[in-house]
Formats: sequence, C-alpha cells, structure tokens
Amino acid sequence: MRFYLTIALLSCLCSTTFAQTTSIKGALIDSADQRSLQNTVIALMNSKDSVLIDFARAGSNGDFEFTVADTGSYILLVTHPYFADFSEKFNMQPGKPINMGFINMISKAKLMDEVIVKTGAPIRIKGDTTIYTADSFKVREGANVEELLRKLPGVQVDRNGEITALGEKVERFLVDGEEFLEVTRELPLKI
Repeated sequence: MRFYLTIALLSCLCSTTFAQTTSIKGALIDSADQRSLQNTVIALMNSKDSVLIDFARAGSNGDFEFTVADTGSYILLVTHPYFADFSEKFNMQPGKPINMGFINMISKAKLMDEVIVKTGAPIRIKGDTTIYTADSFKVREGANVEELLRKLPGVQVDRNGEITALGEKVERFLVDGEEFLEVTRELPLKI
C-alpha cells in the first residue's frame, strides 16, 4: 500500500514540475518623448475573474517579462501616475510566447488637451420667453433659418411661412437679444 501511495505522490510532483510555461514580455515608452518608462507597474490578471496572477515593475529600459502557464486568458494592465492606463486582453497558446513589443503610453496631460466642455442647456424658459441655443441643433452646413426652425422642439413652420411655437403664433424672433425678424399679418414670412 505504501508503495502505491509513494508512486501516486511522485507522479503528482512530476506533473507539476514538468508543467509547461511560456513568457509575456514587452517594453514601455512615452509616446511623446520616446523615452523608456522605468518603475511603471505592470499587473497580469486572470480575465475570467480579474484575480491578480503576478505583477512587476518595469526595468531601467522600460522592459518587463512574466512567466505564466501555457494556456489561459489573461489581462495585462499597465499603470503610471502621469500616463493613461493601458490594458490588453489576450489568450496564451501552448508553446507560443507573447512579445508585446513597445507599448506607447499616452500622457494624461496630452489626453486632456483635446477635451471640449460645453455648458448650458439647449433650451431654457424664462417667463414667456423660450431661449434656444442654436448650435445645439444639428443642421447641414449652409442651412437656412427654416431648416433650423424645423429642428427646434415645439416650433412649427407651415407652408405659408407662419411660425407657431408651443401652439401660439410667434410675433418676434431675437438672435443674441437683438431682433432678427418680426412676423406681421400683412407680410407672411417666406423662408
């Protein structure tokens, strides 16, 4: 009985000892300055449940390498305080190491350079006046006023050119607080 138990134990140890592994490697560089990023944190996680498998810091040349089991699905996450996070999901194939090559990291300041913040609502109501922000409504380039009026919610233009807003006839239109057009009974608006 001891003999069989010893053989079973040795076979388990041999199978874990001879399990095949492969590597994942790459290098990190700053996309703007083309310099290596040392001491950046690189984490390797299981993609099924995001459990941390291993982590490392990039070397002096920005290089890193992990040794993992031959098969499986993983996520590589690279974080740095001054750069945007980088993540990549990949599957390991038996006996095929993965070389990520150079991973270009983008500065957070560079990402913020392209942000456009728009404020204000497209429609505001003050008393009996409805204020529309015209650039909030998309019309083709070179469009006339009629096309814009047809896009405004609650505004209708009939075929005679009469304009009604929220069920009432419009007497005046103001653009930036100044009179743009005045609607009269004698001369219907032709847009």
